[in-house]
Amino acid sequence: MAMSQFDIEQQNSFDLQQDLRGANLSGADLHGVDLVGRDLTGAQLFNADLRGANLQDANLEGAELSAALN
Repeated sequence: MAMSQFDIEQQNSFDLQQDLRGANLSGADLHGVDLVGRDLTGAQLFNADLRGANLQDANLEGAELSAALN
């Protein structure tokens, strides 16, 4: 089950074991989040704050990264 923007805002964090393929993370604050090796295939990261996020070996194939902060 993919996370919605509402889920992210309500939790102010998210379970890193959750399936993030195709997740709508637009506008999410992922500043400093460890996403090493995570599958973000097709995820929507439009305008997400990725500053300091560790995306080493993350699969971003087809991910929407327009206007994401890095």
